[in-house]
Amino acid sequence: MNAPLPAPIKAVIFDMDGLLLDTEGIYTEVTQLIADRYGRTFDWSMKQNTIGLGAYELASYIVQAVGLPMSPETFLQERTPLMNARFPQAAAMAGAQALVRHLSAHGVPIAVGTSSSRHYFELKTTLHRDWFCLFDAIVTADDP
Repeated sequence: MNAPLPAPIKAVIFDMDGLLLDTEGIYTEVTQLIADRYGRTFDWSMKQNTIGLGAYELASYIVQAVGLPMSPETFLQERTPLMNARFPQAAAMAGAQALVRHLSAHGVPIAVGTSSSRHYFELKTTLHRDWFCLFDAIVTADDP
């Protein structure tokens, strides 16, 4: 018996971090650098609870889970220059660019929905503007 043909793809919405761009390692590195200042460790048992969180929720969790002697606001202040220095070097995930180009060339509407701010989105895509311009829509955490 023949299986029915799948319905054609009508549109694709992508997450960015860890799917299109290899940024999760940057987040981990920066968090561990801050934890090191206080003799603390940030490990996978904590990291797994932070993926996809907005900045303040992430900071609140990390400060509590790692036991950092600071407020979430202070954590974010310490993290900002470290992220700003590293995000422009973010690499593409294997196959991401090819898939985006393929879908775009075949007229499939594509979008990015990310919990990153517009500022971080711009930094992270520094090396990838040539294919991120193919997206029909991009929605960041601080978009209205």
